Amino acid sequence: MKLLKNAILASILFGLCGNLYAGQAASKLSSLSDSLIKGYLASPRAADATLAIFRFNCDDKLEKRRVGFAVSELMSHRFVAEGTFKVVERGEMGKLLQEQRLQASGAVDTATAVRLGTLAGAGVVLMGNVQQVDGEYQVNARLVSVETGEVLASGYVELDGQVFETDAYGYINSAARAHPVGIYFLYNYRRNANNLPRSARSSFGATYDYTPHAFSAGIPGIGLRYTPFSRVQVDFSFMTTGRAGVKSTKETVTGSWSRTSEITTEVYAYRGILAYQGSLSHRLKYVAGAGLSKYSLNSDRDSFTTPFLHTRLEYMLQGRIGVSLAANYEFNQKTFLGAGGFYDVPVLRLDRFSVEPSLAIYF
Repeated sequence: MKLLKNAILASILFGLCGNLYAGQAASKLSSLSDSLIKGYLASPRAADATLAIFRFNCDDKLEKRRVGFAVSELMSHRFVAEGTFKVVERGEMGKLLQEQRLQASGAVDTATAVRLGTLAGAGVVLMGNVQQVDGEYQVNARLVSVETGEVLASGYVELDGQVFETDAYGYINSAARAHPVGIYFLYNYRRNANNLPRSARSSFGATYDYTPHAFSAGIPGIGLRYTPFSRVQVDFSFMTTGRAGVKSTKETVTGSWSRTSEITTEVYAYRGILAYQGSLSHRLKYVAGAGLSKYSLNSDRDSFTTPFLHTRLEYMLQGRIGVSLAANYEFNQKTFLGAGGFYDVPVLRLDRFSVEPSLAIYF
């Protein structure tokens, strides 16, 4: 348990430290956009215009990871927010590319961009190139007049590779995103009513009174997530209270000797989940699915299996660190027995609903 706590703490610190640098690449691309806008406004041809944004050209390796798309998307945010141009919607550009039987990527040469810009009703197009050199991304961008093909403004920026991939995580298909494997640490929490009947037993001149009561259970664990397909996630995890267990029943002994104590139950759980995943934004993901859990108490003296529903929101602190909050609902319940020498005494029943924060590291 101590090792698990230390690993969670180290992961949190790593995630927070890494996140201090997130946003630098997006900020540089935003500054590049500002530079292009300033250059355009200073040109003699500056006027209110509609802007068509094309995916930046890059080599096949970067193209497969959608790096050019990520650069154009990050830059487009500033053009939309600044208001100098009316920006053609991405969906409209996608339809135009399909109609022209071009690749949906939108990566085109200047002549084709000018022609497509005309068809889209744009007066200016944003395009450029991206290449990776020694761990850095080099971005060349330019605004081109649709009417004349003239370059109205141009700019260049270099981006640290790791910082860029962190900022562009929601747009690029890096190896970690296409086939992500994640190790995560969880804390399954539930408030258990434990409304079981009171019971009593007698033995050797003593009376044993058992009074179940409500209790809270926080069960730490560790799991593995794997995404074999872009929308499908498989999840396996193990949880346990360890020897500390949970205290769910008060035991009162009277007669030959007297004492009062709490019955402690060790809980172990194994589960698997099959889920659908999607994105609400480039940093916020959602997961919804179903799974099967097996609970084992007191070294498998008693156990049961239940199907359950699982839903989760995950926020990416940076490209490989995510924090989640999940909710689970189990369909089956079982009353667990066992107290001292009397293993027919009801002592614990876990509630169906639980909430579950977790921290994941993706590779």
